[in-house]
Amino acid sequence: MPITWKNISAADFSSGNALMKAGAETFTGGLDALGRAAQTYGDQQQDQRIAVRADNTQNLVDQINQMKNMDNYNNQADQFGLPALSGQNVDASKIMSAYAGREQGIQAEDTARFNHSEMLLGRAEKPILDQYNALVADNNHAGAQTYYEANKDKVRDWSNALNSAETAKRDDKKFNDTETLKTQTVNAGNIFTDILHAPGTTEGNIQSALQKKFDKEGIPQSVVEQYIATAREQYKAGTALTDVDNQAISSLGAEFDQKTVGVNAHFDALLDDNRTRITDDEFDNYKKDSDSFSTQSQAIDYIGARSGESHMLTWDTYTPNYYVTDGVNGAENAAEAVEIVSEDYQRELEDTGSTAQKGLLAQTGGQIPGFVLKRAFDRTGTDESGQWKVSVFHAALKKEWTNYVNRYGAIQIREQIDQDRKIALNSLGKEKLQQVSSLSNQLRNNQKSRFSNSAK
Repeated sequence: MPITWKNISAADFSSGNALMKAGAETFTGGLDALGRAAQTYGDQQQDQRIAVRADNTQNLVDQINQMKNMDNYNNQADQFGLPALSGQNVDASKIMSAYAGREQGIQAEDTARFNHSEMLLGRAEKPILDQYNALVADNNHAGAQTYYEANKDKVRDWSNALNSAETAKRDDKKFNDTETLKTQTVNAGNIFTDILHAPGTTEGNIQSALQKKFDKEGIPQSVVEQYIATAREQYKAGTALTDVDNQAISSLGAEFDQKTVGVNAHFDALLDDNRTRITDDEFDNYKKDSDSFSTQSQAIDYIGARSGESHMLTWDTYTPNYYVTDGVNGAENAAEAVEIVSEDYQRELEDTGSTAQKGLLAQTGGQIPGFVLKRAFDRTGTDESGQWKVSVFHAALKKEWTNYVNRYGAIQIREQIDQDRKIALNSLGKEKLQQVSSLSNQLRNNQKSRFSNSAK
């Protein structure tokens, strides 16, 4: 209830004015009359103030007596303290005494209500506890637990009953065996989940890791065998790449496949341009001969073997008109003739050859390559009588050397194109393998991480 104040009536000075007027007329007699009127007015004001003080004080006392609980009491402490009451037209000591006394009253009322409530609650709780204890006494632990779950909010303190039930369970072997099996099963499931989702788990080590942990915890094989049997498949299924992951890997591989098409197209275009200078067949023949007859000794052996034992080279000093004739040393003589012709022509090139010829000869170590000698011999062959003329070979060698000089750039380009293509494709293949493998590992690690975190 709010504090209210009664209004103090305004002073009435009409009688005073009359006295003053009368005093003006008769000064001496008026002073006595004025004094009496002032005293009367003061007494009236004092009486009225006392009445208002009493009313204000009683209003606050009534408000204090209406407080029903300590929260309400404490929340109004400042309102009924001396600082708040000072300066108000109230009896502060009476109000503060009433406020202090009200605390004991509230506490007494609360105690009475609590005792009555406790008595009523105890009467309601007793049959519930009795029924629970009866189930426990019959070793019906499952029934007791079910009954507790259904009625736990109806009893304030279950501690004694629950403690007694736990003691009864420990004394019940059958129940303990069942509970032990339940606990082991739950523990096995938790261990399985932990190891299945552990960061260090792999498809290869999960079964051994599980068995080791189960053995350490003393969980029987009959409980864990189902987890061991399904561990690898569950891990594999949980960490498998998603369709989105596989699509990302396929897309990356397709990008590199497209790059490979571009590389081949580039080098195919270069080959098409090169084929205007040397055909594929010509290049293949050059390549085959150059690989097999890179040195003069290889070519000389080849020529000697094909000259036959029935031919012989006869001369005193070499001239292009000498020729191979019948004889048992035909192969040796043919080989010797090739050496003589080659050395002679090499000196000629060094003396009178063009810059290109000299440069090419320098690249081959000052010797005409063996495959040039071989191709010159193949061009020459033998005459109708079966004889192999040195002069014809000499002319063929000059022609084949000139052909080699003219075609050498094209051959070199073709070889470089093939080599560059091989290098480019190998590099692209390595890059594809590296990036696809890296992406696959990244996505798989991400999936493993998600799978590991999914158990948390």
